Amino acid sequence: MGEMIHLMRQMVNRSPSMPCSPTLQTRNNSLDGASSSDSMSSSFYPLKPAQIIRDLQAECFGERDHFSDADILGDIVTQGIVDSKLSVKLIELFVEYFGHWVSINHSSCIQRSNTLLFNTACLLASRYLPGLSQHTVRDISLCVQHAVAKVLWKPPPMTSDMLQALTLLCLYSTSVHKEGLMDDWLLSGISINHALISFNFLNTLPGDNLNPDEVLAQLRLWNTLCSTQLHSALANGRTVNIQQRYIDQCPRILEHAAATAEDGRIVAEIQLYRIALRLQHNQPRLQFAETEYEELERWKMEWAHLLTTSEDSTLNLNLWFCQLLLHRTAARLQPDNERLIPEICGTARLIITQFLQTRFTTAPALIDHVYFIVGYAALTLCDYTLSDPLISQVRGFLLHLAPGGDNLSYRIACIVGEVQRRYSEATSVVAAGSHSSSSPVADVKGVQMFSPSHHHRSGMDISQLMSSAEGLDSLVEGYNCLEQMMPGYAASQPAFEAPDLFHSPTTGTTGGAMPIGLVPRALHDW
Repeated sequence: MGEMIHLMRQMVNRSPSMPCSPTLQTRNNSLDGASSSDSMSSSFYPLKPAQIIRDLQAECFGERDHFSDADILGDIVTQGIVDSKLSVKLIELFVEYFGHWVSINHSSCIQRSNTLLFNTACLLASRYLPGLSQHTVRDISLCVQHAVAKVLWKPPPMTSDMLQALTLLCLYSTSVHKEGLMDDWLLSGISINHALISFNFLNTLPGDNLNPDEVLAQLRLWNTLCSTQLHSALANGRTVNIQQRYIDQCPRILEHAAATAEDGRIVAEIQLYRIALRLQHNQPRLQFAETEYEELERWKMEWAHLLTTSEDSTLNLNLWFCQLLLHRTAARLQPDNERLIPEICGTARLIITQFLQTRFTTAPALIDHVYFIVGYAALTLCDYTLSDPLISQVRGFLLHLAPGGDNLSYRIACIVGEVQRRYSEATSVVAAGSHSSSSPVADVKGVQMFSPSHHHRSGMDISQLMSSAEGLDSLVEGYNCLEQMMPGYAASQPAFEAPDLFHSPTTGTTGGAMPIGLVPRALHDW
């Protein structure tokens, strides 16, 4: 028996031939496959019989179920979706605007052989080429969608480039074709499980020496995955699928000399959302309808240096979003208490006002969660102050940012416009039926505006959503300034054009037109 165990140890310790990055292989230093990531304490490592059987099967029969990146439909250049010249420009744009999320600071870090990462990078960078055919963008996104479905079935550990691609898709899940939207909560949860197996800093045995640069890159990916999971848990009313001891690893990135202010912002967001989630599930606290929470005030003091340092930072938006959600939850528990209404409306206005100051070249790189925050703030104002001019302003600005109808900012603008239209119609009905109400918008709460017949309505008429007096004739053309990024490139199909209503002669202005002062800021960022 002793000889058999010795033989099995030798078989397990021999590294099988796998097309995975050596830096991301988990350690199998014993038959039991002990690792601190699975331990209950520093002195106890659970046995992993299923893992042993799988590894021995691969060793004995050579049937490891892996496949190469070439099996994932191939890269978009090989498939003829884009040419090599365009792909080079897309990768350069990706590195400039998105690379910091996944520690990619040079285009040479992305090879066409890393199919999923390469295709994902091109898909995200297409936001900065509005002249690119929408058909081409859809083809790229479908390639990414199909590849992800295959990658998630790969046996662990996962290579670093695949984890980088999954992390990016957690941040920009709506970039994938609209008929196949990814759920960022589910995707981040699955990706986190892969990361737990693959990342060395989570699987460190006592006395292990790890490469500091490798640990920094892994921590950056880990923190981004954790923040996405927390974002989506709070925004979707779901649970967090990460053990606290693993979330506690996130601040370790600040110990590295190469850590950036962006790394600090993500750590701050993680702590913020943990606080908000705890408060959201503390019903006794919410029933007091506090306008300020002690935990959030302490957080603001701790991270004050990041709340004021950069105009491009979205940390304030996240803080206001958490406060808005807590206030609205408390108001829902006490529907007759109007004490929080000024706080709710004021916080929603803060979110929209800051978003309207977003630099035009920054907006396409904003993660999906930021657009959800802004959309929710606009819907909140529809709930409480339907005539607030900020609603129409942010709606117009979102349309201005949209390079096409599949873009998230375009969809949110349409959603806000549709909700505003339905509230207006319902308010008219309520006002006509009762002249005694002092607040018609408040009475609208009892009117059914979102019946099943409205759900997924096809052929939505954009003219019903946007007033012809928005004053955006020149504003919507501003996106064309990004064409400077690729001189000489001509799209095979016309770029996205604004609906005809934007080119109509303006009639009487109904409050909320986009202030002309925003136009120079948007167009002169270059």
